[in-house]
Amino acid sequence: MNWITALAGLAVSALCALAAFTSVFAVRPESQAVISRGGQVDRVLGPGLQAHWPILEQVTIYEVTTERQVVLDGPFEVADCPAEVALV
Repeated sequence: MNWITALAGLAVSALCALAAFTSVFAVRPESQAVISRGGQVDRVLGPGLQAHWPILEQVTIYEVTTERQVVLDGPFEVADCPAEVALV
């Protein structure tokens, strides 16, 4: 029965190592990771080395530093408002 205990210990160790390696991921400086659990957003993580629960949570990484330019055509009028509000 000694070899059964050793085999069980090896299997548990292998599962723990697999869980540890699959739970850690890196988020690049120009990205953010969205962690969802059960289809609902659980948290948003910034750049760096991060971790999650592999079976319970899904990770989606989005690039967030892309610049978009919107061109507005036509004359525009500024509504009458106090100067303090306009500068904010």
